[in-house]
Amino acid sequence: MIQKNQQKNQKNNSFKQIFIGLVGIMFFIPAFSMAALDPNLNLAEICENSNLLDQKEQEFSKKDFQELLENCKVYLKNKQILAEKDLEVKAGEKETLENEINKITSQIKSLNNQIYQSNLTIKSLGYKITDTEATIEETKEDIEDQKEKVALILQAVYESGEKGALEIFLTSGSISNFFDNFIYFEILNNKNQDLLSEYQTLQAKLSEEKEVLETKKGEQESYIELQQVQKNASVEAKEEQEYLYTISEQEYQQSLELKEDIESKQAEVEKRLIQLVGLLPGQEQPDFGTLLNIAKTVGPKVGVRPAYILGIISQESALGRNVGRCYITNSTTGGGTFSGSGSSYRQPDGSYYTNGGLIERITHYKRDLEPFLELMKALGYNSAQVPVSCWITDCRSGGYTAKKSSITISSDGTINCPSGYYAYGFGGAMGPAQFIPSTWELYSDKVSKFTGHAIANPWNFEDALTASASYLYDLGARSDGTGEYNAASRYYGGSSAYAKSVQTRTWCMQQYIDYGSMSSSCESMIFP
Repeated sequence: MIQKNQQKNQKNNSFKQIFIGLVGIMFFIPAFSMAALDPNLNLAEICENSNLLDQKEQEFSKKDFQELLENCKVYLKNKQILAEKDLEVKAGEKETLENEINKITSQIKSLNNQIYQSNLTIKSLGYKITDTEATIEETKEDIEDQKEKVALILQAVYESGEKGALEIFLTSGSISNFFDNFIYFEILNNKNQDLLSEYQTLQAKLSEEKEVLETKKGEQESYIELQQVQKNASVEAKEEQEYLYTISEQEYQQSLELKEDIESKQAEVEKRLIQLVGLLPGQEQPDFGTLLNIAKTVGPKVGVRPAYILGIISQESALGRNVGRCYITNSTTGGGTFSGSGSSYRQPDGSYYTNGGLIERITHYKRDLEPFLELMKALGYNSAQVPVSCWITDCRSGGYTAKKSSITISSDGTINCPSGYYAYGFGGAMGPAQFIPSTWELYSDKVSKFTGHAIANPWNFEDALTASASYLYDLGARSDGTGEYNAASRYYGGSSAYAKSVQTRTWCMQQYIDYGSMSSSCESMIFP
């Protein structure tokens, strides 16, 4: 009972520490992170209630609601850390009790085996004692029989002693017979005396052996009683440990449910953030865990492996870190500006293209420009502020490709190919999945059916991954892994190099899904 109370006290202390930590989160975070919002907002109440979040989304501006969601992320993350620590403590207590129960169970098993062996020993000693008692009885009978014989001999000797020597001599018939009879009586008397003495010695020895056996039997019986006491004590200790283990298991399951509940609320907040902001200028990219959760949700719905979806998105946009650095500012030609600097674009003098430089070739002006502008209008975005992929410097003539170093771009954005060559291909791909506008237009309704979003947004990760998975499914990829290579190749216009890279990235993603980690070579590829 003392041990049980001590363990209960330890559990209570652990619970108090977790409770104090949670209270700290509830009251501390609002004080330092809600600068732009009402400091009296109760994050513990709002962040864990989907209905209240819906209400706040209606009440707040987009900016304020985003700030609220970011604060909810911090609150829930800290709460998750405490929940994981509590779960770790509960798991340790559970493991300790389980080990103790296994140890006691082994002791009980050993004692049962010892008791069984002792019972066999006692049973064997019982048989020996019974055999010895039977031998003693037989010996007693032999002694009694021998006593009767000795008595007869003594009687005969006695009777012969009553006769005179002359009488014995006369009855013997001859001197020889006289001496023979006399000697015979003496020898017989001596032998019977010796035999009687041997029987008496044997009886004493057997009685002593019986006493020794009975002593051993008594010791074994006493030992069994002690073992039984030890067994009963072990059984009682095991019952106590099992009782504590039951309590520990219940608390562990409660902690596990709490952790899972927190993670569920984290996923909801992450999803709201993604739906709210997508991936636009100035917006933070969701972490890998969030992307993985989206892929795990989208994959089974569409029928494509989550790892394969992430493999494609990793290849297309480095998981959303690189969605393009060009902006369409010319609504007639589909041209625009380049953001940042890079070696893909060169001035006529050979210098590298710089931030804000013009380029006439971004999106296809006949095929993709109109659906792009319509999408921007539907989403309420300024097309000149939304990043898309740039044209990849490429000039061709027949089956020949010009050297990149021979291609220049004039300050007005005009592309200058070598004589006889012409500019090939376009950019304008949108979002993490890098869909061109005309292809996105084909899949937008299907995406909306899967996600429930009124307008499918290529910069929204959930929409982007859904569109990518749907397109890959239509190209032949399936959830069992079949058709993935061919679908990846067709996704990028029949490139085997692209398909091979996607396969490698998919393998890395699957390793993480299966084992919770990936190799250093995979990490350097996925997170360069």
